[in-house]
Amino acid sequence: MTGIAQTVLSRAVLIQAVLGYLLMSQAEADALLLAPPAAWDGLITPMPPIDRSNLDNASIRHLDELRERVDRALAGGETPALVEPLSELCATYQAIGTRRSAETCYQNLRRIDPDEFRWAYQYAWMALRSGRDEDALALFDAAGKLRSDYPPLTLRRGEALYGLSRLDEAKAAFEVAANEPGLRARSQYFLGQIALLRRDYAQARDHFQQALTLAPDADAIHYPLAQSLRNLGERDAARTHLAQKGNQLPKATDQYAESIATAASGAKAHFYAGMKALQADDLQKALSEFDTGLRLDPDNRAAGISHARILFLSGDETGARQQLRKVLDSGHPAPLAAFLLGLLHDANGDDETAIGLYRRALQIDSEMPGAHHFLGQLLYRKGRFEAASPHLKRAADANQNNFAAQLLCWAARYQVGEAPNALIAELSHAHQQSPGNPMLAYALIRLLAVHGDAQRALELARSAIAVAPIPPLQAALGAALVANGQTQEAVQAITVAVDAATQAGNTAWATQLSAERSRAGSGPRPVTAWSADDPLFQGRIADPVAPFRDYPAGAAY
Repeated sequence: MTGIAQTVLSRAVLIQAVLGYLLMSQAEADALLLAPPAAWDGLITPMPPIDRSNLDNASIRHLDELRERVDRALAGGETPALVEPLSELCATYQAIGTRRSAETCYQNLRRIDPDEFRWAYQYAWMALRSGRDEDALALFDAAGKLRSDYPPLTLRRGEALYGLSRLDEAKAAFEVAANEPGLRARSQYFLGQIALLRRDYAQARDHFQQALTLAPDADAIHYPLAQSLRNLGERDAARTHLAQKGNQLPKATDQYAESIATAASGAKAHFYAGMKALQADDLQKALSEFDTGLRLDPDNRAAGISHARILFLSGDETGARQQLRKVLDSGHPAPLAAFLLGLLHDANGDDETAIGLYRRALQIDSEMPGAHHFLGQLLYRKGRFEAASPHLKRAADANQNNFAAQLLCWAARYQVGEAPNALIAELSHAHQQSPGNPMLAYALIRLLAVHGDAQRALELARSAIAVAPIPPLQAALGAALVANGQTQEAVQAITVAVDAATQAGNTAWATQLSAERSRAGSGPRPVTAWSADDPLFQGRIADPVAPFRDYPAGAAY
């Protein structure tokens, strides 16, 4: 044997010895995974170590830590303690592509926790990703028996049906999923593919164009769109899209599918620790944990948004903007990121950019109350009352306690000339439902004083002040007194409000009230109930602090 051959053979023997030692060391560390205790008979199938020769050191360490945690839980004999580490191990196997180990793991997990939707769904998702559409469909159907109200389930069933060429059923599923925020772009893409297969080129074009509008970074849409256009005779447009073709499909918001990558990366523990630190008001620790987690799981959209919120609350608005923009540029349908970035532009006076971002959020989630509220408020502030009104109404309808949106909605309708009697009827009903709300009382008194029953306005003003003698209600009392010809008392009531506004440094309101006081003494009765100078009826510039701190996120990571 030549020296070279001996060297090669020696190296091969050495490598085999090292691999054998590593596998033996791992087996010693997680012996119970190889031979589960008798208490787990019929529940846990042994899970031998996988070949880790193609994994990086960080992945190997993470895998070893997970197997050790599972081993300790097996030794403890308690099912609740086993579920979490075993689920992370399943996700890790799935993420690194060891399908058989992942299948064994999910089967174990479903036996010990058979009523949990997540494990059934993630097992089905793995089958779908690996092209086993028939298995995936059966598993999705099993998951649906545990929970039928998870919107991505309908989308994924549609994808499995599409893969099986059961196009009528797939089309029905995609049409349902297309109504859900975060699923629309992907659903429209598959609806386009079905129309293309059926040679309905106009329908296919429309679906693909809608998908591209919702997910402009999904360059895989361009090729089938080009096919549709070419068959419709639109050859120039077809060539334009053909030049932009790629492989990125529209993404779907699917927290259970996305959580697989998070668990596999080891990032979950850092995100959890970050949220705990945030609850304890330790912003620096929260930032540190999310920084670490995002290095491990950089594509975690929900965590990226949470990170941006923490950055803003810690004073780094520039960092928050960059993080939100990164999420939006990733191609994920992320209405919350668009909404929060819109708030930052709104607060800084960049109105048109803010309007565009709010509308982008609503294009994905048409029911998003926060985007409706702040978009309506901004449009109102710019004097675009007719456009503002429906957004303010949607915000108010979503939360019956959102009186600010209610009032601005009424004011917008008033500004475009809607009949005061209709507004009086609505305001009266709202006031009856919330009689202790001074904002509603103030608005109703002023409206009645100019357009309705002056005596009723005065009675309402006196009863409201008896409960809450605040300056705005003093001003409203003044308006009611003017309407009833009691000018001297009106001047006194308005003076109380003027003095309060002056002391509070609200110069604009003090000036407006002073002019109202002068008219009360000698001028004609007002013809406008809700003055544009009245601070209650002015669209405020957005303050992002409360939404960044409190607006619900669905999932934090």
